[in-house]
Amino acid sequence: LARFFAGGSERSGQQIVGPPKKKSSNEVVEDLFKGAREHGAVPLDRPGRGPGETSKAKAFIGGGYRLGAAPEEESAYVSGERRGPRSQQDVHVVLKLWKTGFSLDNGDLRNYSDPGNANFLEAIRRGEIPLELRQRSRGGQVNLDMEDHRDEDFSKPKVAFKAFGGEGQKLGT
Repeated sequence: LARFFAGGSERSGQQIVGPPKKKSSNEVVEDLFKGAREHGAVPLDRPGRGPGETSKAKAFIGGGYRLGAAPEEESAYVSGERRGPRSQQDVHVVLKLWKTGFSLDNGDLRNYSDPGNANFLEAIRRGEIPLELRQRSRGGQVNLDMEDHRDEDFSKPKVAFKAFGGEGQKLGT
């Protein structure tokens, strides 16, 4: 809050309190990373990746702790065994935090200041998986990676050409 003094003499005056300072996008991104770290997120070092380089994510093999989707749920150790059809619904999402907003995977930019994104960002700050992503997994596991691009303007990656991979029907005889 900005505080100003106006009018009066040596012993009197009026203190004026201004509106709260808006957080810069840098502070928003820092808060998101800080909240995630406080709730058990671990930074990943990816050797050999420079700016603009992409690499295929390698699947983690082993056990880990499943964090509660809500504060009242406890964390539980999960072994590395795959369990039936549930594992087919596991979702991997990359949250990219840009200068003015964020994007999911290779999607469009969503502004930090948009009220429609407030619940999503608050869940990340609390170290929870946002409802939007839990619904996408339909009960499966959600793996969320956060990438720091706060010094960059949003750029939507070019989609690589993908040839037709379906089936066809023979026409005629």
